[in-house]
Amino acid sequence: SSSACEKGGEWERSFQLIAVMTRNELERDNISLSSLICSCAKGSKWVNALQLCLVTARCKVDMDTIGFCAAISACEKSSEWEQSLEVFGETAQNKAHVNVVSFNATISACEKGRKWEKALQFFTKVAHDTMNADTITCSAAITACEKGMERE
Repeated sequence: SSSACEKGGEWERSFQLIAVMTRNELERDNISLSSLICSCAKGSKWVNALQLCLVTARCKVDMDTIGFCAAISACEKSSEWEQSLEVFGETAQNKAHVNVVSFNATISACEKGRKWEKALQFFTKVAHDTMNADTITCSAAITACEKGMERE
């Protein structure tokens, strides 16, 4: 059912589902919680996505890469670049696998926040972490630089 909330973009139902799971003492695992975070990301509900990250921590569930990427994306879609950076930092602290998707979302968040210097720092990290930058990575970094030039 958490997957259905994600696919349908029903982020409001995500919280109802968490409440039902808690009330009925049902196990909340990283798959169900990541799906719910994804539903918030699709609805650009960054605050709700971060609240679910807190639920994950309180439930002592190790959040997976998908959950972290979704939380970063929710922040990025809402132009909350600082929050994206915080979630990115949490990813590494929680030993989740940082991948090119998490870098892309973070670079895009920096681009939306007109923080081209930060975007380039993350772009450089992709190369140093021996990840393969993809078209999205390059495009987001270029766009961040373009927007930075408009401002100056």
